[in-house]
Amino acid sequence: YSMSTLTVKAIAAPVGYDLQMPAGSIVDVTTVQMSASAVISTSTFSDVMSATVTPKNASNKFIIQVVLRWQEGTNVHHFKAQIYDKTNSSVVNGGGSYVQYNSGSTNVIGVWPFTAITNATNTTAREYAFQVAAPHDPVTMSHNDYLSTLIITEVQG
Repeated sequence: YSMSTLTVKAIAAPVGYDLQMPAGSIVDVTTVQMSASAVISTSTFSDVMSATVTPKNASNKFIIQVVLRWQEGTNVHHFKAQIYDKTNSSVVNGGGSYVQYNSGSTNVIGVWPFTAITNATNTTAREYAFQVAAPHDPVTMSHNDYLSTLIITEVQG
């Protein structure tokens, strides 16, 4: 017997309906990359990057990832980092945690992945920010060509 081939250009839901994807499917991806370096030298958290997203469904989840690139200051061997939900005024991940490294010298470029998972809970737009505090010595985020990136992936719940 012979096999048939089905070729489709797109799949779309009828007007007035949402297309139902299987749980775990990627629904949307938002990416922000720093366009310039930022020197952080304060003990309070400062926004390094942020993005506003609107959940497609209240049962979906957001995977928030930061590929962080930095250059240390004179003596700094740690700084604080967090992912912050600015809309709901809450820490998603981090807060009191220090990013620690031991280089023993200055002008070292570091790369660090930072990830959080949070529930959408509703379909209201929200802003997530990656924030850094450097209470001991300045630290430069995204030094020269080493740019930090914030990636927010919405996943079907």
